[in-house]
Amino acid sequence: MTNAESSFIEIPESPRILVVDDEEAVLHIIQEILKKFYDVTILQSPVDALDLLHEQPFEIMITDIRMDGLSGIDLIRETLKIRPWTIPIAITGYASKDIAVKAFKEGVYDFLEKPFSLDLVLRCVDRAWNNLRVRMENANLMAELKTANQILRKSQEDLEKRVAHRTEDLKKANENLNRELTVGKEMQRRIHEALDLNRKIIESSRLGITAYRSSGKCILANDAWAAIMDISRETALSMNFREPGVCRDCEVLQTAETILANGGAGQAEIKTADRAGDLLWLDYRFASFKLEDEPHLLIVIDDITSRKASEAKIRHYALHDPLTGLPNRILFFDRLNQGVSRAKRFNTQVAVLFIDLDEFKPINDSFGHIAGDGFLKASADRLKSCLRESDTVARLGGDEFGAVLQDLHTRKDAEVVVERLLHVMKQPALINDIHEAESTVSIGVAVYPEDGSDADSLLSKADAAMYRVKRAGKGFYLFYQNDYTADPDAGS
Repeated sequence: MTNAESSFIEIPESPRILVVDDEEAVLHIIQEILKKFYDVTILQSPVDALDLLHEQPFEIMITDIRMDGLSGIDLIRETLKIRPWTIPIAITGYASKDIAVKAFKEGVYDFLEKPFSLDLVLRCVDRAWNNLRVRMENANLMAELKTANQILRKSQEDLEKRVAHRTEDLKKANENLNRELTVGKEMQRRIHEALDLNRKIIESSRLGITAYRSSGKCILANDAWAAIMDISRETALSMNFREPGVCRDCEVLQTAETILANGGAGQAEIKTADRAGDLLWLDYRFASFKLEDEPHLLIVIDDITSRKASEAKIRHYALHDPLTGLPNRILFFDRLNQGVSRAKRFNTQVAVLFIDLDEFKPINDSFGHIAGDGFLKASADRLKSCLRESDTVARLGGDEFGAVLQDLHTRKDAEVVVERLLHVMKQPALINDIHEAESTVSIGVAVYPEDGSDADSLLSKADAAMYRVKRAGKGFYLFYQNDYTADPDAGS
């Protein structure tokens, strides 16, 4: 097995995530957020986590800082001994400076502070996975380059040793001299082969690779760089890395200048546009090196536009109802929690609407499931048309919808919106351009802060008010009152 084969890292298509927390509720919250598009394993015991890490690798580990027995910091320290490539993310209820410094010294990549925000968890995991994938790709590229350089260095060392040794024997017979010249030619051949291997690695890479002198003059550019930048290779070779067309961003240029001046390596990810004006995401990686004692800069770029689009699509599908396109229950609760937080800050009110389609079952039974789906989509569009852009309407399941009305000052503000909903939903709806159906909605309303201080209690009380409407005859709305309870036997 060659050095390149032994050091090559297999990069999975998607990270395996291990979540460790002695609070079961926290484990299930994070699992619910991530399980739709990641392989997630949850454990309450840090000791069990270490046993599992001996058996199989995980690319990302999310763990609480404070746990009974083995602390999160100790778990991270032991994990990195077992699985050095694992990216640790620490969960904490607060992030003091001392804890943050200690955690980062032990290898923590990022923090997740309680309570969790859905987007924050997804972004944190995305950043960790992108960081690890870049590190793995860099390691593989460096391993290949290192192998080629080792071959070159070994050949050069062999040649120098032989030449130095044979110099002492210059007085020997011509036969010996001719033999050594033959050996020298063989060494030169090996050097050329190593240089050719190095060149082929760069040329065949899908990553764009360039190198520059400290003056900024380009000395190397492969075809992949020219293709990503949508220019000819000749143009790429003529460009100074300080020109706008290379780094494309002031902060990226500053990173390049810093690494060229101080050495080391770095990475930057930017959103820009191609020559046609279309969105383009570029991942830049920088490394400094010396050639003939002069500082040089290596820049490697990767076009990650498709990957970014796929990640955005995954996040959209995870948070939206596939039939109506409305936010789903997860995103609904996230928006409701945001609305409650905003209302606390600005001393306003938030209204939660629980909306049930009164005649969905008869329509579905009479016209079929395709027409039923069409009726649900038409109802979703009509509900959305009645709300402001700052409000949210979501499909909670079946024929039940929820709405969040923010920045209200009185109950009258909510009544205006609800009455508009009732009026619009009473109008006949054309389903799939074939059937016309009439229906009404029953609406229960709960208001923060009078009816509850958290998302669960507000939705529960709006649900109870809606069932009171269903029992009383359907087709109107009621605000929650203390004597309301939800009736699970009520239905449309």
